Amino acid sequence: MSANSTQTNSNSVQVDEQARTWIQGKVEEELKRLESIGAKAVPLTAKNYSVILDENTDTVMNRIELKTSFDFNHVHQILLSPVQPYPYNSNLKFLYLVILTSLPHPMLIPYLFAPKVVGKNLLPRADGLIENTLKRWIFINEKLQRADHVVREFQDVEA
Repeated sequence: MSANSTQTNSNSVQVDEQARTWIQGKVEEELKRLESIGAKAVPLTAKNYSVILDENTDTVMNRIELKTSFDFNHVHQILLSPVQPYPYNSNLKFLYLVILTSLPHPMLIPYLFAPKVVGKNLLPRADGLIENTLKRWIFINEKLQRADHVVREFQDVEA
């Protein structure tokens, strides 16, 4: 992203009570699954989610504002779970981010997102939509500290 790029945030995901309850259930389910295999993660709660489009480059960035004071500039690696459908809105998807740091346990962040966003058609696209590749991430903590990260490579891992 260039320093003077234009960004729009028209793809904000509103987390209503139904979504909040569903996400909390999914997190509890995942924590139990991890415990059953002898693993542990620290769940983080998101205040809000949004997908930001850099209109100059049609680059999609995933923004999560979190209820924590952790400085996300100390992230070593971001792992993504497989994408799951969100049962209450077919235009949204769900996944977990597993955040690895120097802390003893990874952090688990639930993420509800739009898999495609409306672009400005810098590149010809029949439907005018840009795929959210889940490669660019913006984390904002309660101190309003921003940390930008890029996932450079995806690998499938079998349990």
